[in-house]
Amino acid sequence: MMLHFKRSSILSKKKEPSYSFCLHKHYCKAAKSRNKIHCDCGENSNEPLAWQWDQVRAPASARFLPTHVACHETLSTGTAVLLGDTILEPGGHHFFEVKLLTDLYGTDTMVGLVTDQFDPDSANQRFVSLLGADSHSWGLSFHGTIRHAGRSQPYTSLFGKGSIIGVYANLRAGTVEFFLNRRSLGVAFSGLSRPGDGGGLLPAFCTTAANTCVRLVTALSVADSLQFQATAVISRSLPHWSLALPAPICRLIRRFPWLDYVGVPRDSCSQPAAPEPDGVC
Repeated sequence: MMLHFKRSSILSKKKEPSYSFCLHKHYCKAAKSRNKIHCDCGENSNEPLAWQWDQVRAPASARFLPTHVACHETLSTGTAVLLGDTILEPGGHHFFEVKLLTDLYGTDTMVGLVTDQFDPDSANQRFVSLLGADSHSWGLSFHGTIRHAGRSQPYTSLFGKGSIIGVYANLRAGTVEFFLNRRSLGVAFSGLSRPGDGGGLLPAFCTTAANTCVRLVTALSVADSLQFQATAVISRSLPHWSLALPAPICRLIRRFPWLDYVGVPRDSCSQPAAPEPDGVC
């Protein structure tokens, strides 16, 4: 006797790798107040965003929705680029995070920074790893590599749907540090613009995959000051709040949350299998 199974039922049993660090997904779907918990992903934060994605310079394939941006909703014909609408202040400290809402596949999906001389339309008909392809951009690929001036090198593990990618541009020191799910991956680039060097920098995101949805979770900009530098030393010298701190210092640290994010253990950077696209936003 022959047995026949629906192909969809077989495929539905295939487990996709999880890249999200959220341990309370069932609470996120609950609207009842008694189910509310402290949220570590930051998506319920009331902190105003220092900038938004620039809708004027966005590609035609990008659709701006109240909670996220969708790129290549039906078909991808190249590389779509989103840029921030505000140039990052030279000499300041800038941190932003994006959450990836859909599975990643294809040539590349990247997060990073570009100069104001970068051309976002240079690859709208080509599938390329655009951020870092020239000297005017710096990017982190979902494949786990970093790229600048056409050169790539390994940096972290593969990431995908559910991941929160953070970018810290320390323009006082001229460095860029990436974060994966609120854990520092270490300094990726150095020698960026410093005060007086000219060449403004913009946050950037690019993707070649069809139906890619991304949410801007955090966008903070802080001028450099002795207060900030002292807070950074305290935050990174006392991990996990090992000592009780005075309330004013605690309030300062909460203003600069990324300073308290611990590093990723180096032995945890294994590469899981790439997820299949599900086409669901």
